[in-house]
Amino acid sequence: MDKMNDINQRLDQIRDVWNNYIFKLKYFRKHYKFDAATSSNHFGQILDHFTDSLPVLDNSKLPSANAIHARYAFNISLLQTIYVQQDLMEEMHRIFKTNKSKKDLYLDENYKINREIRNELVGHPIRRKNGEMISSVTLSYRNKPQHLEYVRYHKSSNYGFEKIQHSVPEIIEKHLTFLSENLNQIYSHIHKSLKLFQKKIKEIEVVIKKGDFPGITRLVENYYETFQDDSYLYETGKILEVYRKKDEHERYQLVVDDYLFDLNYHLKEMTNTILAILENEEAETIGYPIQVCKHHYEVGKLFTKRNQMDFEFFGSSLRDQIAENDKAIAELDFMKLHIDKEVEYYSACNLLRHLLIE
Repeated sequence: MDKMNDINQRLDQIRDVWNNYIFKLKYFRKHYKFDAATSSNHFGQILDHFTDSLPVLDNSKLPSANAIHARYAFNISLLQTIYVQQDLMEEMHRIFKTNKSKKDLYLDENYKINREIRNELVGHPIRRKNGEMISSVTLSYRNKPQHLEYVRYHKSSNYGFEKIQHSVPEIIEKHLTFLSENLNQIYSHIHKSLKLFQKKIKEIEVVIKKGDFPGITRLVENYYETFQDDSYLYETGKILEVYRKKDEHERYQLVVDDYLFDLNYHLKEMTNTILAILENEEAETIGYPIQVCKHHYEVGKLFTKRNQMDFEFFGSSLRDQIAENDKAIAELDFMKLHIDKEVEYYSACNLLRHLLIE
């Protein structure tokens, strides 16, 4: 089913943008409805429900003519699945602030007809108002595989017998059309915020070219805060302390250089990825330069910030292997002396790693 495949693909695209941008970066929170529920895994559960329940809409799996009870169960399951997915779509419109309400959804015949069938047959098989019966509905056991048939007694027809019949493939097609159109609207709305975010990336790139390092860190904190997780020293307070010390020793200038290099790399990668999303293309991969540290195991252990005993163990092992490298030994000694000072410790460890690159 091409339409089903398109729906699954669109759900995957929305999930990817949500996970990689909207949920991670606070910039997007002003564009969407972020409350306590949305800040949890609420939206992820909505997408999972769609993925898990879409197979119910597979028209090729209708029960056979002889499977009476299976057809009965299928029809109820189908209508209830459609009803739940309609509610989930309404919630998605709320989260993404598309200004589309349930009232707006009701204007869509693909929504309205299926919802009214479900409400009459499953939601309110017997309806009363002020004690008076309005209607009574019973699903027919004489349903054919391609049809949903039920018996209705309604006040409007003086409770006369009515046989109501709907095409199951048409019900499914209406709902798939509804899902496809609304997911496309939501994805188009997401594109608008991604285009705005592109402008923020360009703002950071302009400030980088100007060399305004404090300004760079402010923009990163406001619009790309996840970059701070790339290194122990990239958090705003720490990297600014490093920047203030950059003329004291090369270890600090090296951290600043690494920060700017990594930031430029990630901004270019993100620009390419967003452009690919907007143009529905494969993102161009930008290779990150691979640098191999000869003593990566020991240096890696020291980078995880050890206690004094662990530092002595891994530091001693490394010291024996680099005994002739006076500059590296000096950084190792500096780390030992400043083991409780994060900026000094990690700056020295970073220089140590660079000194030991093959």
